[in-house]
Amino acid sequence: LDGQLNENIMVKKELDILKEENDVFKLIGPILVKQELCEAKQNVDKRMDYIKSELKRVDDLMSTLDKKLNSQRDVIDK
Repeated sequence: LDGQLNENIMVKKELDILKEENDVFKLIGPILVKQELCEAKQNVDKRMDYIKSELKRVDDLMSTLDKKLNSQRDVIDK
């Protein structure tokens, strides 16, 4: 997820450099399809939001599992 987020941050930076008259293409299978710049930016923003929410969910899950692990260690130690 971190790698995907970093990749999307780089794509967003590149899209921010472009002007409205520049062409943007999206790779769909073996075909490049022309896409509007604002649509491409929105897609990247949505993807980044999704990845950030997934990272938060995974971090919360890991925190919960760490707490359970520590409580089980305490039980075993007793």
